Amino acid sequence: MKKLIILFAALLTLSASAQSVRLIYDGRMLNLNDTIDVAAVQDEQTNVYLGYMNVSGSDGWFTVKKEVVTALPGAASTFCVSTSCCEFQSPEFQVYAGDSVGDSDEQALHLIYMSPSAGQSIYRFIFQNSDDENDASAFYVRYTQAAGIQSALSAPALTASPNPAVSTVKISYNAAGAEDSYVVIRNLAGKEVFRAPASVEGRTIVNVSSFSSGIYLYGLDNNGRMVVAKKLIVK
Repeated sequence: MKKLIILFAALLTLSASAQSVRLIYDGRMLNLNDTIDVAAVQDEQTNVYLGYMNVSGSDGWFTVKKEVVTALPGAASTFCVSTSCCEFQSPEFQVYAGDSVGDSDEQALHLIYMSPSAGQSIYRFIFQNSDDENDASAFYVRYTQAAGIQSALSAPALTASPNPAVSTVKISYNAAGAEDSYVVIRNLAGKEVFRAPASVEGRTIVNVSSFSSGIYLYGLDNNGRMVVAKKLIVK
């Protein structure tokens, strides 16, 4: 009887920690509540991409949630998954049994972060089965921004003038390094508000008069990824 009780308890523990979907980062499968350490660059977008795999034998509906553990003043964190971008919780999306999404796929989990100051921000992400609260994969992301770090792709490689902008803004970039790229502007929720092919002249004029006032991310997008991005303020 004692052995049966121990076995039953073990099965309950296994059920409580079930993970139908396993997350993959940098070629390895994450364990529950693993921490990903990421070096961030001041005032520039930091991108983290994760793949995932449905290791169960059943199709399922899932959602991704974000919790703020600690965040630097002015830090901005959003994420995109299965083509939807959001700040705290994604819409439901389906992952079929045996599905495997790579970190370069359009449906990958894409984490976006930017901070104006040095220090650390920590967020917890939960990949949750919508029909089973005990079926979840969770991990932490710790962004560290050291004082004085500058990006190799900083000005004058990519600039916006004037910034802040009111009616129009000129985005300048190195045309030689922008082949097959697009000039893209997104709001902090990840929604794209402007896209145009990069010009051979190395500059693109954007009419922002219809934009809502606030902070945006502008940069060069190549094959669906923001290669370099910086902050744009619209008044």
